[in-house]
Amino acid sequence: TEDVERQNSFREASSKCYNGANQDTAHYGRTLFEASQKIFEFTGLKRNEIFLDIGHGMGNAPIQAAATIGCDSRGLELVENRFSISLSFHRYICDLIQAETKMNQEQRLFGNVDLRQGDFCDKAHLSFMT
Repeated sequence: TEDVERQNSFREASSKCYNGANQDTAHYGRTLFEASQKIFEFTGLKRNEIFLDIGHGMGNAPIQAAATIGCDSRGLELVENRFSISLSFHRYICDLIQAETKMNQEQRLFGNVDLRQGDFCDKAHLSFMT
């Protein structure tokens, strides 16, 4: 994770202006595993609920919520490069979990993860976020 985040292509959006988006820059800052777990505990996130991360970056928090809580998770990322990396990261994590647990789709104990690219102010994403 840290190696990918250090790449210029991943952090370039921190100073780039997004014309048409409702923000000037897309600054990146990852929520660490322990902090995410505290958020899940503090909010009382349950398996039958949906976790939403706006500005998901690599997708760490949605993947973690799905894997540790078992809930379905959604993420919306403005920056196309970060979104592309998040899809690869998600596939990698799913492959690891699948290989480790040797479970098929019906036996999975973790929730589904749906990561998308776009501006959260765009009404096209409203139903995804609610």
